[in-house]
Amino acid sequence: WTHESFDLSPWKGKAIALSLTLHQNSDRAVAVAYLDEITIGSAQPDVWVSLLNTPAEATPTGEVIHTLTCGNLSPAAAVGVWMTATWPSEMELNAASFPPDVSTATLAAWDVGDLAGSGGPVTVTFTTTLRADAPQWAHLPLTATVSTASTELETMNNVSIAPVLVL
Repeated sequence: WTHESFDLSPWKGKAIALSLTLHQNSDRAVAVAYLDEITIGSAQPDVWVSLLNTPAEATPTGEVIHTLTCGNLSPAAAVGVWMTATWPSEMELNAASFPPDVSTATLAAWDVGDLAGSGGPVTVTFTTTLRADAPQWAHLPLTATVSTASTELETMNNVSIAPVLVL
């Protein structure tokens, strides 16, 4: 799907009629459109996060490289953005492409600051090591979140989960 917004400020205080049209091409299968929501008013930020593990599997004492990325899909700026990664106790943080602003045994958080409208992506790469006692065949979940001090209408894309399979 695509997130669209249009500046309606020239019509502020006036009545408007909103029309949506779906065009069907004669050489295509049936056209379908799904409309999720329409909001009239100021645009709100829509921050998103993605977490990838390379590789998606590891052996005890093995390293896994994680790529954590966030951005803003909306034309409205997002204020006070934070990216956070959490992992189970069977993993330990080794290094990060830039140091986290907050770090514990199972969490790292980065202060991204403000993201301009349609801003990003911001990417952090970090490495974890599986502890020697990590249980074989377990799926160890890593969870990434992104948050903003701004009000958001869409938060379903604020979490990403990427498990690591212990071989």
